[in-house]
Amino acid sequence: MIASASGARPGADRNRYTSKLIADQQARTIADVLNNDASARVGWSLAAGSGYLEFSMRRFLVNSSDLTFNGLAGVTPIAGFPPESLERIEALKGPSAMLNGASLHGSLGGAINAVPKRALDTPVTQLTATYDSRSQLGTHIDFGRRFGDAKEFGMRFNGVYRNGGTPLDRQCALALDYRGERFRMSVDLGYHDQTRDQPLNKMSVRPGFSIPAPPAPGSNFQQPWGYMGITDRYGIVRAEYGLAPSWTVFAAIGRRTSQSETLDSISSLINARGDIAQTFA
Repeated sequence: MIASASGARPGADRNRYTSKLIADQQARTIADVLNNDASARVGWSLAAGSGYLEFSMRRFLVNSSDLTFNGLAGVTPIAGFPPESLERIEALKGPSAMLNGASLHGSLGGAINAVPKRALDTPVTQLTATYDSRSQLGTHIDFGRRFGDAKEFGMRFNGVYRNGGTPLDRQCALALDYRGERFRMSVDLGYHDQTRDQPLNKMSVRPGFSIPAPPAPGSNFQQPWGYMGITDRYGIVRAEYGLAPSWTVFAAIGRRTSQSETLDSISSLINARGDIAQTFA
């Protein structure tokens, strides 16, 4: 699919989802955007923990840690990359080692790359307010400017804050760039914090009895003191120099630190009355 002004349209095995599509869809994570692709699936990772997303493309796993940020692997937040600070999301189906190098976890389904926003030649100042179910309010600020005689210096800031009856979500991203005639450099810094009170996880069922009627959709059988918090800090420095019209050398380095704190339970349905056994960790 090739990017258009409104999002994406059918084409080759590469999809590009633009920031306009992200905003029109009111996407909360990259997973919301990839759900537009019939060959992509998004779920929770049982191996890494229920707070971590996993992707599959054409039924092949694409590990969440294999997502690349501006072409660099191992930098994206592990608990779901918020898309408000992204210019576009690129999804390439099939083997991609020739383009991006070998993935960290050997993902075969394809590659997902997040491209950050950059300051435009025209100033950007946008403030968006959101309201979600169960009284969750949020706001998003997008601010960008270019400076210098030739507008060679750029700054773009995106900040998001949500709070209310559903998980707390905070993120901010700062993109700085310099574009000279032959030398270009960029610095991308980000912070993402997501917390959940009384997180509702999957439940297993023990054998030997009939399954009772399911509870109401709004029921939460987890303990009220349950908690899950994931914080990511990440950054990339990238530089490139044009040796000739068709020759460019570049280098990039990035780092991400992640901290996770949880206090929740593993639940099992143990009889036909609907009794639940919980193991806390």
